[in-house]
Amino acid sequence: MPDGSDTFELRYVGARFDGGHLPLDVLPDLFAFRDLIIARAKEQWLRENPGRLRLPRGFNHSLLFDLVGITDESAGPQIKWDRDAAARGSPELANEIGTLLEQAYAETALLFSGAAQGRFPNVLPRDQLHALNRFGSALRPGEKIELKGQNDNRGEVIYVDFDRRKNLLTKVGETYTQRYAGSGTLVTTSSDGFIALDTNELGRIILTIPSEIVLEHYDGNLGSDVQFDLMIVLDVSDKFRAVQECLDVTIVDASDDQEFRDAMTRIAELRKLEKGWLDGDGEAISQGAIKTARAVLHRRPDIAKLRLGIFPTEEGGLTFEFHRDGWNHALEMMPANAVEWFATERGGPDSIEPTLFQISDQAFWDQLDGRIGRFSKDG
Repeated sequence: MPDGSDTFELRYVGARFDGGHLPLDVLPDLFAFRDLIIARAKEQWLRENPGRLRLPRGFNHSLLFDLVGITDESAGPQIKWDRDAAARGSPELANEIGTLLEQAYAETALLFSGAAQGRFPNVLPRDQLHALNRFGSALRPGEKIELKGQNDNRGEVIYVDFDRRKNLLTKVGETYTQRYAGSGTLVTTSSDGFIALDTNELGRIILTIPSEIVLEHYDGNLGSDVQFDLMIVLDVSDKFRAVQECLDVTIVDASDDQEFRDAMTRIAELRKLEKGWLDGDGEAISQGAIKTARAVLHRRPDIAKLRLGIFPTEEGGLTFEFHRDGWNHALEMMPANAVEWFATERGGPDSIEPTLFQISDQAFWDQLDGRIGRFSKDG
């Protein structure tokens, strides 16, 4: 923008951006950059007009920006302030805002060049800190965003990278946000509007989800594998502090095999049974039994290869029936994550008396491995 074109140009540098590629996960940077520049311009106007507590009429409506191009050298989005739209309201105010935006861009660049040299502001207004927390949040180590037209005292283009951003935010606010993608296991769903995941990297995390979405997408899927995309809060030591925002969390199947998909479809169909399905008798299938059945299949999808039969019980449960190594096995899925297991020897007198397990108990999974083993896709 220093050339008077009213255009800001950022340049993303890194292998992901070669050839003008701009991954969609960095697009929120453009909104955050706009908000940061606007916040600094507003602060500058109030500083230049002591005694004024409010911005002049029409100020906010004069701050419209457009994405007008992306250079193909390395992804370089060009963001242009619409001076003409501002001038239609007030030419004088438009000229003033143009100067303020130019100053705001330069001051923003100084924040990052100062961070590179260990110079940090004591405090930043909340709106600027919020925008800074979003700007560059998807950057990975080794990547940077150059602020074209802004050079440091050595004549080099000023940029923000993972380290500069982290250092600036933790010096001013003690924490910083970062986009984070990972995987885990769904362990809790609640109609109060949240789900809980167990993850290897972050431990157990709670995600706020609208209750209607919990009921539609996650309820009945305890034990399922999930993949998630989050904005998380980290401290200066990179220790996880909190989830700031859930961008996406998706249940993923434990297997792509047709038998597994058929078994999950069968469970979904049985879930629709209503009270009285058995000639006037028969309880509706309990939500607990549905959850338990899905949890067992997600942890041991290979069981679906054993010509698995899935049947409702009159009491509102589900039963898995399958054959393995000369034995007939039956797992009855009950509410509260309970499974009753019994087996009989095919063509012989031996049997295994019904035994009640909790699927949260490692003993159940050890018994399952010991009795039927683990096997390949082909059984």
